[in-house]
Amino acid sequence: MDLSLEEKNLLNEYLVIQLQCKRQFSTEVLMRVSALAEFAAKVYLNKKYGDVIKDREGKSYLNIDKYPKIAATQGEHADKSQNLIGYSIILSMFESNSDSAEHLSSDSVFTEHLKNIVKNKKVRNMVSHTLNEVPADKFNLNEVLNDCFNLVFETLDISKTWNDYYDNQNNLLRKLLS
Repeated sequence: MDLSLEEKNLLNEYLVIQLQCKRQFSTEVLMRVSALAEFAAKVYLNKKYGDVIKDREGKSYLNIDKYPKIAATQGEHADKSQNLIGYSIILSMFESNSDSAEHLSSDSVFTEHLKNIVKNKKVRNMVSHTLNEVPADKFNLNEVLNDCFNLVFETLDISKTWNDYYDNQNNLLRKLLS
């Protein structure tokens, strides 16, 4: 594949989440989805808008020199490593052409699905910090997987047939074993 290491890691993470959804490992999915969304947002921003996020010492930072207007909006947070909320603000500023830091104010396909992941972050935090069960009425695995699918395939320029990668591999293995 003609993908960068970051893009390959993003696709792999999505495929792992997909497997965990099929196995109904909702807590595992919740733990991974936020990381996938952050990583997808970083890759998406850099691919679509060019050199927005820079890596330094294993952490991701806003490219302050290239985007001083966004840095001014983020204030004291501009020089700190970015997270899902930081990426959301940056993305909103690009997509809405606004000076506002209103999170995810645009209606692009990527942003629509990122909004859903941000909403699920409260459920994820509840599970990760208390080890409580995931409330069935607060979290739908299929919806989360759909959000992940859209984030990944809006970010990467790859065939949607990758969505069936593990199913195809399993079918191949069954044929070889029979």
